[in-house]
Amino acid sequence: LILVVLCWTTSITTATYLQETFSDTTNNDVFNHLVLDRNTGKLYLGAVNRLYKLNETLGLETSVTTGPAMDNPNCPPSDSLECPYEKVLTDSYNKALLIDYRNSRLIACFNLYSGHCQRRLLGDIAVTDPNEWKPIVPSDETSSVVMFIGPGPDNPAAPLSLYVGATRSTKGLAVFTDSVPAVSNRNLNNFNLVHVGITSSSQLQIESLLRDSFRVDYKYGFTSGGFSYFLTVQKESYDWSSDNYATRIARVCQGDQNFYSYVEIPLQCSHNGNNFNILRSATVSRVGAELARHLVISDAQPKTDMEHVLLAVFSLSAPASKEHLSESVLCMYTLRDLRRKFTEAVTRCFNGGGNTGPAHYVSPIPCINTVSSII
Repeated sequence: LILVVLCWTTSITTATYLQETFSDTTNNDVFNHLVLDRNTGKLYLGAVNRLYKLNETLGLETSVTTGPAMDNPNCPPSDSLECPYEKVLTDSYNKALLIDYRNSRLIACFNLYSGHCQRRLLGDIAVTDPNEWKPIVPSDETSSVVMFIGPGPDNPAAPLSLYVGATRSTKGLAVFTDSVPAVSNRNLNNFNLVHVGITSSSQLQIESLLRDSFRVDYKYGFTSGGFSYFLTVQKESYDWSSDNYATRIARVCQGDQNFYSYVEIPLQCSHNGNNFNILRSATVSRVGAELARHLVISDAQPKTDMEHVLLAVFSLSAPASKEHLSESVLCMYTLRDLRRKFTEAVTRCFNGGGNTGPAHYVSPIPCINTVSSII
């Protein structure tokens, strides 16, 4: 499915002026993530061995040390020194950072302790809730994580939940790396899976024989119209001989506690006859009135997220690789059109076309025609 709506090349120029700057030479100015508090204008930075809280003019309000700490990826998730494997001083990489506005918490996740997450007070990031020793994100330095908050399965006590997409860690025993699902939906208060049943739960795991060879890189996630979406870069096929990479967009119904509704389709961006196949970055945004009219999007009030667009930057990949080349393009997709493409894919299966899947999550079976017509 080709989902291109609008595409143009971009060039980036260096600004000739600076308003404010922030640096930390003790940390070699290595920053991993940044989030902006939309209510206060405060900035939160996740870095190697540090968390920072900055004011609106980038002045430092609080700096918290998160590492190095004694750890070994083969040890159970805990800061206890008791472990059959020797723990060594290990740098703490910030793997994810986001704001839980409902609970006034900053959620910060790290590679240490099998990929654990903390809940810290927004007002004082030095104050943490009791640690939940659960593997949630990869325990290495480079494997990708996407994390965002959105509505979950119907639960009045916890109307919002945490969606996580995580690449399999390259470090640690399988018992711990297998504990981090590829995609999951978690409780914001304790990071438990929203639902755990006898035969299913609110998670997806890549098939065991493919986990080391079929690696999914998670690039972005968002919620819209009752669904949660994940954007990924992955091999076009789980076949061992496949070395071609593509970008995919996946979604799951927010009311589905078992992830039965999970669907993936290709997300393509073409320019001058070339398929720019590697997603670099993405965001969802409103558009101005003039562009909305050009895209045939309603600009009338009240606006819904169906009037939003997905902006995505793509690059060409090197041959038989997911490494990107220097040229990039920007493509724009209306969420309305994306939703229509998913509906078409699901309808096609209900009409008996194609197979269920994706094959790296479940063994595919032919779709069955469930649509009957009355003559």
